[in-house]
Amino acid sequence: MTIEAIVHFLQKSEGAPVSAVFIETGQNKIFVYLVRAGKILEVVAGIVEENVLKTVEKLLKKIESVDILPSKIILLDYKGVEGVQHEFLSHSWQKEIPFLHLPQIMVLEKGFENEATINGVATQMQLEVLQDVKINEVAPEKEDILEETNPEEFGFVKERDIAEKGGVEIEDEIEKQELSDEPPVSYFKKDDEREDRRPDASLISAFLKRLKIPNTL
Repeated sequence: MTIEAIVHFLQKSEGAPVSAVFIETGQNKIFVYLVRAGKILEVVAGIVEENVLKTVEKLLKKIESVDILPSKIILLDYKGVEGVQHEFLSHSWQKEIPFLHLPQIMVLEKGFENEATINGVATQMQLEVLQDVKINEVAPEKEDILEETNPEEFGFVKERDIAEKGGVEIEDEIEKQELSDEPPVSYFKKDDEREDRRPDASLISAFLKRLKIPNTL
């Protein structure tokens, strides 16, 4: 059982970050965990010498990560913990131990550690399952995205003067097309429309009568 699982489950149960000194007693060894705002800042351990309280005091003096200790001590479940709790409640702490005020002594309910262990394992398994699912997910196929083409690339611009983009050339082509559809124009009269210019005999006779030839002989 890890202290991380206990802190996490206790924080989940209380609905707020935990700040306390956790004390765990083994066969001949004591572990002291300093937890501030749900984070384990420091861990100190030592062999039980005279009794549990004296050993805990020595370990608390070794803590260097904070100037003031949390005013809450949580005893983890172990054999005889209730008797130890009464000793902690009636104990006069040394002034060298930087408690802001007399610490509150608490004991976790029986079965809490087992429940915290199960919750920790379930949380870890769920995390692993979610990771596996994400890894096994098939990446969605990329959809073909049609790029929008600028009409200017093809020479078409809405509501713009045609002369700005080669409009003169386009007008010339249109004019040539219109001229090719009309029949060619001739500026000469056709043969059947020409005037008959052969000389008239009566006009010649009248002209000769009016003509006077000087008598020079």
